Amino acid sequence: MLPERTTQAYGPAVTTASKAVLLELMATLRAYREALVLVGGWAPYFLLERHRRPEDAFAHVGSIDIDLVVDPVAVREPEYASIVELLTARGYRPVSNRRGGSIPQSLERVISSPVTNKPYTIRVDFLTQHDNEAVRGTRLQVQDDLFARKLKGCGTALQHCTTIELSGTLPDGGELTVPMRMADIVSCLTMKGIVLGERYREKDAYDIFALLAHYGHGPKDVAAALQPHLGEPLVREAMIRIRTAFGTRTANGPAWVAAFLVSPLFAAERERAITDAFMVVSEFSKFLFAGSDPNRVISSISELRV
Repeated sequence: MLPERTTQAYGPAVTTASKAVLLELMATLRAYREALVLVGGWAPYFLLERHRRPEDAFAHVGSIDIDLVVDPVAVREPEYASIVELLTARGYRPVSNRRGGSIPQSLERVISSPVTNKPYTIRVDFLTQHDNEAVRGTRLQVQDDLFARKLKGCGTALQHCTTIELSGTLPDGGELTVPMRMADIVSCLTMKGIVLGERYREKDAYDIFALLAHYGHGPKDVAAALQPHLGEPLVREAMIRIRTAFGTRTANGPAWVAAFLVSPLFAAERERAITDAFMVVSEFSKFLFAGSDPNRVISSISELRV
């Protein structure tokens, strides 16, 4: 399935279904709570839900797919049931690739939306930290029947995470509140910044813009949270990727934000979105790198060693 490219794809019917699946995942995998961290498109949603100013009416679109980082050290061998066994019992099935084979790190669940009763397929991807010194390959076996895809930046989610209370209605009914570990503002922006330079997906730019514009009091607050961690190589690399992608008004970052938010039919509104995105990230970068020695701060993505 091709990635969703505009805000129109993220309607309440499908995002409510995805949120119900997320709640079910956290309830089903409660025994593995300390080994799982929510990342991806849902992380900005929950961060803004908790850290947006009360007077700020911005509403993040949420997500459709669910991404979980697995800590390979904390995933002990199960005494009762593995992650795959627990989820299979709840109706999850392996995701098939175009050739009909299974994708080892991905499961999916078909549920009816609580909003429209229309069925939706929600995909769950298991990720883990990328280690250049590890055995070669794109996946890591974390349990006998579970693989996780190695993804650069996942290690920051294990280092920089927070725990929230997730409340909602389960797919088969019943309200529930469960604890959930998720990426904090540092790891969320780091992972988004890393992938921004490695794939073409408009929502990545939107998520970055949304966090910088609406977390706390905006760019200055986010910069204050990130600045103490600029010495961490992945954090620094991600911030420079973000600065590069939004470096000019005509760069790809502002264009992707506008493409996600605004139909091409509304040219004037699209131009305003481009300007807003550029100005927000410019302000963030100014605060983030304030006082830095320009000779010691990498100034261009071309200088990175990746």
